[in-house]
Amino acid sequence: MKKINLCVVGSTGLVGKTFLSILESSNIAIGEIRFVASKKSVNKEIVFRNKKYLIEELTENVFDCMDYALFFVNKNIVKKWAFVASKKVKYVIDNSSLFREDKKHSLIIPEINFDDINVTSNIISNPNCSTIQCLIPLSIINKKYTIKRIIYTTYQSVSGSGQKGVKEYQNCLLGKKNEFYPYDICKTCIPKIDDMTSNGF
Repeated sequence: MKKINLCVVGSTGLVGKTFLSILESSNIAIGEIRFVASKKSVNKEIVFRNKKYLIEELTENVFDCMDYALFFVNKNIVKKWAFVASKKVKYVIDNSSLFREDKKHSLIIPEINFDDINVTSNIISNPNCSTIQCLIPLSIINKKYTIKRIIYTTYQSVSGSGQKGVKEYQNCLLGKKNEFYPYDICKTCIPKIDDMTSNGF
């Protein structure tokens, strides 16, 4: 099996850690792997498959000799660095919302449309987590019956906001004042996340 070289941007965040846990127990052959995070995490140790690595700062050099760059960071960081990475690696795979409505880049759920990878762009976006788990069974139903309309309501946990969301919930349980969400998350199920659009959504 050919070994792949992998750069993981956002390796110390909640999603990045979860991804690495899954990758570690997989049978994917890894050659070189680089763990990238914010300045406060630089030079801290991270253990992967019983080997110690030092966390690196996000610079152009971290993408050198890599096959894939995976981004588990907010869209502002992706906006600055995805195109830099795309010039050095075979594929950039982005977990943020930045490219999801950009038709120049592929929006891929491998189990559904793996063959739709855009040959003109090596940046691949993935849908929101709740969309992925919904569309896998719905795609099968749609092939057989053709779906005309879907009403889909999701109830998502604070972990969707990453470590800051989880910590905020824990702090509010202890009676501390909210800092991350605009409201006490223990007293509301609607935290108001992301940016408010002109139509009020």
